[in-house]
Amino acid sequence: MRVVAVAAVSTVVALGGLSTACAVTEQEHMVGSSVEVRWSIPEDMRLTVPLRWAVVWPARVAEAAGAEGAEGEGAEDESIGFALVADGLVISEVFDIPLSVPDASLWTAAMPVESLLLGGKLTTVCYRPRILLYLDHDHSGGFAPSFFGGAGEDQVVAIDGDGGSICFLPDLESALQGGGLEFTDTYYAMTDRRFTPFVRVIAYGADLLMDREVSPLELRLADSPVPGMDLACMRAVYGSRSPSIFATSRVSAFVDTPLETGTFCGPIFPECQAISFEAMDIPDVSSLDNGTDLRVAQCRTAERVEVLVVQQARLECEDCSCFTVAHSDVYFAEPSALPSWWPCGDTVLVCESDLPLYTLDPQCLQEPASE
Repeated sequence: MRVVAVAAVSTVVALGGLSTACAVTEQEHMVGSSVEVRWSIPEDMRLTVPLRWAVVWPARVAEAAGAEGAEGEGAEDESIGFALVADGLVISEVFDIPLSVPDASLWTAAMPVESLLLGGKLTTVCYRPRILLYLDHDHSGGFAPSFFGGAGEDQVVAIDGDGGSICFLPDLESALQGGGLEFTDTYYAMTDRRFTPFVRVIAYGADLLMDREVSPLELRLADSPVPGMDLACMRAVYGSRSPSIFATSRVSAFVDTPLETGTFCGPIFPECQAISFEAMDIPDVSSLDNGTDLRVAQCRTAERVEVLVVQQARLECEDCSCFTVAHSDVYFAEPSALPSWWPCGDTVLVCESDLPLYTLDPQCLQEPASE
């Protein structure tokens, strides 16, 4: 499947001349809605360009195939594009995003097609537009990503997920009739008794459930490839969505010169070297967690040795799959001859643990429970 871009417009676009015959008759009576959004940012992340919000509909686009490779006259090639139906500058921590009723030519091309549980085994078709926040790197004032065939620089840093999103019901009248009184009562309570096709939903296995939650939709920023990939891959991102500090890692050992290297180097440490800690570059032991990179430091003690473990992990993504690449640096020092920069007991916690000295103990990484 090729990926191409669809021209974005400020209202609703028509995609590939698709038929609007599927438009429901009650659509002209539907009213738009809005979703309240609250965003937050990790301490280690800094915003250096404008932060904007957007409502995006990924959709199928039918294009005529080129002369070469076409199997016959009139052959079509299915591609994926997107329609940008709303866009604006983020100016406050909590704000409303308008949701307009789309033209039938848009939602009949939207993907993926999903099902909303009405009650029992009854379901109805629904489509989830994406609510996202992005960094406007080109300062164009409009969403221009590098995927969907685009060549833009804008980075998606937050996007709605299965824990809370918005669903569009094209056949709202049938959904209300099929859902029964309980579904209808819940629907009107959630929509403030408006006849709107937009409802808040959460994932329930392979289906969706109408969410009774009325609090703002929470979007947490991450300097990570995952939000953008989640959009480009139609929510089908496999593997990790954040780096894991306990992922299998490559270990490098460093032994201070007062100690005997042979005592510590061995099969566990394929990379092991003796070095003067006083003369070496001081390792960075500050905590880091920005959505893509993690860094954690921990100290351990044993007879005749102090140990500093610095574990770094990075989230990498490729072809709709994300995974953690991790690396640990382990420093062995003589307690009676510690280097001047040694952080153990000062900026880095000394962990009492029975686990191997070169590992992190998760018990010591947990925040103390509040009294």
